[in-house]
Amino acid sequence: MTSSGSRVFFPASGPSWPPSVPLPYGPRQALDPASAAALDRTAQEDYGIPGLVLMELAARGVAEVATWLLEPGAHALVVCGRGNNGGDGLAVARNLVAWGRRAEVVLLHGPPTTPDARQEARAAQDAGIELVDATADADAVARALAREPALVVDAIFGIGLTRELGEGDVATLEALQASGVPVLAVDVPSGLDAGTGKPLPVALPARITATMVAPKTGFAHASDLVGHVVCIDIGLPPSLLPPRAGV
Repeated sequence: MTSSGSRVFFPASGPSWPPSVPLPYGPRQALDPASAAALDRTAQEDYGIPGLVLMELAARGVAEVATWLLEPGAHALVVCGRGNNGGDGLAVARNLVAWGRRAEVVLLHGPPTTPDARQEARAAQDAGIELVDATADADAVARALAREPALVVDAIFGIGLTRELGEGDVATLEALQASGVPVLAVDVPSGLDAGTGKPLPVALPARITATMVAPKTGFAHASDLVGHVVCIDIGLPPSLLPPRAGV
């Protein structure tokens, strides 16, 4: 397993679980959630990089990790929230299908509410992926787990989460954890405060957290929840990147 920059590349020999070598943190210093959000805004407003492009690059990197974890014939369950973290998940599912893998999607809180995530929902549907609305089907997650996915892609809540979760979300995270299916978290495990590392009040433990650009400050206090951390290159200009770790 080798790394280049802040991107992790996997060997051609195929997947194995658990990894024989822990997947590393990226070489960049940790970012707090506000700084990470500011990088996105600067990339869009000052450098003219559309948010949808950043989302596509983020999702492609996460999908690469997911593909490495999925054995041939296995499928992923992608559980999406309504915001941009859910949009990442929708694009992850579309990439997996494009690469010959199987993925099913559950929209935990209903259809996306942000423009980029709505675009990703349309693209996923155009690719033939059914988007199951859990607000209209209370048993959607349970039925999806009964189909024995090999991987859960957690794209429910992102790094902006600071509020306590409601009972319904807590129950869903607990059900996903109880299933025993390995979890790949998109940017941050759902329910975790990315800045402090505290569960709100619970978080879905991940085997791997594929986080954008650099680890988040809370990860150092939540190693049991974030698992192995892989930093995903989303195409930011070098001048925007945080300093390298240890510098």
